[in-house]
Amino acid sequence: MKVLFVLLFLCAVGTSCAQRNNSTHVAEILRDIFGVRNLDISEIVTKENEGYVFNEAITNFLDERMIPELCELTSDKINILNSYFLDPICLGELESVGPRCNKFKCKLAQYIKENGPRIVHTLLNKESPLGSLREAAKFLGKELSAVFKETEMCTCGKKFIKAASKCAPSYYGNAVFEDMGGESYRMVNFATAMRNIDFDAAGKAATLLMDHLCEETSSGQCIDSIFEVAAKAGDSYETTFIYDTYNAAEAIHSGDEEAMIEIMKKCDNLLYFHIHSYEKPTDKPFGKYAMHAKNFYCDEYCKEGRGNFYPCCMRKMFGDKKMRENVLKVIESIYKMRELLDELSWQREDDEIDSYYMSEEARKQYDWLIKWKVPKEHREGFLKFIDAANYCEGGKVECIEF
Repeated sequence: MKVLFVLLFLCAVGTSCAQRNNSTHVAEILRDIFGVRNLDISEIVTKENEGYVFNEAITNFLDERMIPELCELTSDKINILNSYFLDPICLGELESVGPRCNKFKCKLAQYIKENGPRIVHTLLNKESPLGSLREAAKFLGKELSAVFKETEMCTCGKKFIKAASKCAPSYYGNAVFEDMGGESYRMVNFATAMRNIDFDAAGKAATLLMDHLCEETSSGQCIDSIFEVAAKAGDSYETTFIYDTYNAAEAIHSGDEEAMIEIMKKCDNLLYFHIHSYEKPTDKPFGKYAMHAKNFYCDEYCKEGRGNFYPCCMRKMFGDKKMRENVLKVIESIYKMRELLDELSWQREDDEIDSYYMSEEARKQYDWLIKWKVPKEHREGFLKFIDAANYCEGGKVECIEF
């Protein structure tokens, strides 16, 4: 999901790195995007013959645990001793997707083993062969398209999501037990949270997202169109901040407004980030991001050309109210459980309470939390950020087919 968010960010704002040093290497930008700036790539992948493989520990984990379980284990054979990721209930649900789609989880695991090392090395190695953000976006687009096709993501992936969301409330695999170190309070809190998070809404939101990403476009599918836009956005970023193609820095420092206007009129740069983005300080949620996005799509010189960064399938996705409402339900349920468990679990550990059940009088202090909704200003701020093209004073930016 993180990769997708990065791409949507690029499309909505024009760049995910607008204030970074102009000497930043492509691999360093990608490391920042994925949150692994100081990663030692040799700890994950190594070169073997003409290709790359995961290191011995990861390879053994995949070969001995992940692949056998996801590819061979069945619900009539699973038990507490031979399963790590799955539990009987979830495995049964995943098998209900049918014989053809039952192979989805196995195909995904094998794809990770066979292609993961090459992808990780290409994206994150400091000596990456990717020479530009355009190349990085094209590479990611090609790889995601391949995994979509190989695993039948648009059909079997959707069924898998529905099955997983259905069994999630009762999920408790050995991986969870290991991750929590067998600590009782953490395991109790995990089980409590899983039974109260709105996984039904999560499944609906994820399914709707898949519908949008799989929509057919002239580029293939919507996800392909998004990567096309990400490539264009990468060009604009590099034109402005990496190479300063039009000597914008000189124009800014000298205060040459005519030169700056001429640069902005070219519409393949992000100079207005320097000029407009800090004119009006804002404390509103997502305010700064929304300002960047508005400047990008609604800029007076280039608004007519901004459809080139706005696929029609992306407009449909951002405008899907059902998907947004389901996402909000998930966020609200997670927030409520986190706050309640943080507040009450220590009382249970100290034997101050026997359970989370309370009298009607005692519950009143938590009424605000039980009724909590994502604040309206947060919802509106986020929409103005990701869908700024619909909030220009002069009218909406027209989308185009990719």
